[in-house]
Amino acid sequence: GSTGKPKGAGNSHRALVNRLHWMQKAYGLNESDTVLQKT
Repeated sequence: GSTGKPKGAGNSHRALVNRLHWMQKAYGLNESDTVLQKT
């Protein structure tokens, strides 16, 4: 059954920005690319 509480992990804005900057450099992404993030 459901506990009524959302499940998930909180991430800081800085952590997300750092990840996206890394992905831009590592994969050569630009403003026309779309990214799906799954862990």
